Amino acid sequence: EPVGFHNIDYITLCFEGWPTMVHYVPGTLLRIDDIRAMPAEPPGDKLVIFHADTDWGCLACGPGVLGCVKEPTKTGGRVAEWVSTIAQTSLFNMAVPRDWSAYEYVNMWVYCKQPTDGEILFWVESENPATEGQDRYQVKIPLDWQGWKLLSYAYSDLMSVRDPLGWDQINILKFYSAGYVKQGEGTTLYFDDMWLSKQPPEE
Repeated sequence: EPVGFHNIDYITLCFEGWPTMVHYVPGTLLRIDDIRAMPAEPPGDKLVIFHADTDWGCLACGPGVLGCVKEPTKTGGRVAEWVSTIAQTSLFNMAVPRDWSAYEYVNMWVYCKQPTDGEILFWVESENPATEGQDRYQVKIPLDWQGWKLLSYAYSDLMSVRDPLGWDQINILKFYSAGYVKQGEGTTLYFDDMWLSKQPPEE
């Protein structure tokens, strides 16, 4: 007698315990990806795509993930720390919503420890299997400020590269510094919340 979907405790995946329902085959390998509960109601005016307090471990750099720190924070209790834009040349987050089409702006709070002459590439991938290479929308972010800054980009600000399928079929969110930050021009960045909106955000 489950209480209901309003009070879920945990999710379990089992190979054994219910012999009439499941049968374990030795050597079976499962890769679990993208389990999420999605709202049934129409989209609101805002959709959070990265909540730093809980999602900081979703920003991966190579084989690992970014660490989190409690200072400096902007909207919550912790932020994801990109220690060096030189030593760590790319970040990606695959745990983002797939359909961004109901919105027009992508927004994020980013803290730059020290301004530099370099920049990073912000990349929203919408992979098209009919083309070669990575299909995406992208924009360059100059690292010319210090402290917190609200970055907001209309979808029209992002250049289409190759033939992305569309804002309703997003695969990955990425940041690149390779080729955009020269030796000696690196800095540390901190990421707080990221969200989509229908209107430009207010600070």
